[in-house]
Amino acid sequence: MTRRNISCIGYQMTEDERMSRDSTSDPTGLHRVLDEVVVLPQAAQRLETSAELWPDEVRVRVEKLNLDAASFRQLEGKHAHDGDKVRAEVLEIVSTRGKMHNPVTGSGGMLVGTVEEVGPESTLGLKVGDRIATLVSLTPHPARPRG
Repeated sequence: MTRRNISCIGYQMTEDERMSRDSTSDPTGLHRVLDEVVVLPQAAQRLETSAELWPDEVRVRVEKLNLDAASFRQLEGKHAHDGDKVRAEVLEIVSTRGKMHNPVTGSGGMLVGTVEEVGPESTLGLKVGDRIATLVSLTPHPARPRG
């Protein structure tokens, strides 16, 4: 593994430290950013989506992904209202970027799902089996299609 320094607003860590799950994740999500240039997860081109959780993370099984209006209109127009093609491109975006972040509109959406796993240090008060709906954009949140 290549070592590189990662820094943001005076905070520096090596890639080895970033990838160690022995400690709590970075509160801004930098531990999931794969870009060469350090940016916050929302601005990142790609996020790390390994199945292994950090101690303070939560995994959600997505039941419904609701695209925001701008992203939906852009994808629907591009694919002439073909729902299968829209769905395929959404899966491609998530596979490529590790998150639902439309590269054309810069937008994401929200999800409805069920909590699958809760890290032992999570402070969210969630438990396995809880149904949730996110009220924030999916653009900074790691995601990967199930195959």
